[in-house]
Amino acid sequence: MKDIKEFGKFISDKRKKAGMTQDGLAKIIGITPQAVSKWENGIGYPDVTLFPQIADALGVSISELFGENEAVKGTNFTPPAVYRDMIKVYDNGCYVCYSSKKVEKVDEEAKIVYFKDGSIANIAEEYVKNTGIGEVILVYTDELRELVAVKGTDIVTEKKVEVFDSLELIIGGINVEIDVIYGDVPSVVFKCEKGVEETFDVYVKGGTLSILKKTLTNRTKKCKIKVTSPFKTGKKMHVNFNGNSTLNTEVDFENTTMFLQGNSSINGNNTDSLMLKISGNSSVDYGKVSKETDINVSGNSSISVKETGSTKLNVSGNSDIELMKLSKELDINVTGNSSIRASGEVDLLKCKFSGNGEFDGKLLSADMADVTITSRARVYVGHIKNASFERVGFHGRLIVGKRG
Repeated sequence: MKDIKEFGKFISDKRKKAGMTQDGLAKIIGITPQAVSKWENGIGYPDVTLFPQIADALGVSISELFGENEAVKGTNFTPPAVYRDMIKVYDNGCYVCYSSKKVEKVDEEAKIVYFKDGSIANIAEEYVKNTGIGEVILVYTDELRELVAVKGTDIVTEKKVEVFDSLELIIGGINVEIDVIYGDVPSVVFKCEKGVEETFDVYVKGGTLSILKKTLTNRTKKCKIKVTSPFKTGKKMHVNFNGNSTLNTEVDFENTTMFLQGNSSINGNNTDSLMLKISGNSSVDYGKVSKETDINVSGNSSISVKETGSTKLNVSGNSDIELMKLSKELDINVTGNSSIRASGEVDLLKCKFSGNGEFDGKLLSADMADVTITSRARVYVGHIKNASFERVGFHGRLIVGKRG
């Protein structure tokens, strides 16, 4: 860890390089300018809980704040800067000390870390004296080595989390690939460049595991995340992607909502209800939606749902959409040049085209149909069993394979 003078100079240099004043940095972090001034003048260290915010504001990793060598050479092992939401405060090669407390000083010769609340971590004698609120732990380096595997510049870090039955993913400003799998022990595993994992917030609250990455970083950064769910079927999954993100899930969820901006790729399993809103050029491939599907698309996306109940579809753009094994109702509103394919048996088909798209329902049968075409769109319905209400403009075309 940097000594207090080195730390202050580092903060000052990075702040100035970023073109920020002390007041500007303070506002981003949510503290007073006086606190920043104290750090830069070597009067004290920040609270350890502020390190992720400071690193993000200055565009550095937590490891850089601590003065760690960013290069991973040969088979050398570098323990992670953050473990179980605690900051690394000391490392002697055999033990690593992590804590959520404020550090008073480090006695390098005696190998003792003193904390402001009177707690101490005696690395030489291998014990911790905890006298206040918060945690201080000593971890064997070999134990950490089992959790953290180094390959090139990628760091693999595993976080144990509490049991959860719902999932929230809010990701922006980075290329991320997320796999959600079923397993006995709930966990989150990151594989990314050193320092990138530290910019994510990971926590469980009210039974929901949240993985959040709201701050923008270099969009060339890439990260792989593996989420292990203790349930084969979860309650809710909420996804909000802004960027080039990929999600693969083998776990089912009762309720699924997705907001996709950018070029996302989704491979989902099964859900009772699916609400999908896309702005961009995304690809979505889903399994069975047993109850209802609500899709809103603005862009040139590709969407496939293998089985679905009542479905509402609003499309503006040049998308390619396939809905299979439909049941109950299908309500379509298209204002672009999209291509839509549908199959199954529905009670009611409502179809409105004001764009030059195409609806291929050769394998679709409907008891009742309500079709409106005010453009050059071409609509083909395989079978209308009972009545239909049709409004077809001069340039539009409606073809019904079989009636009655």
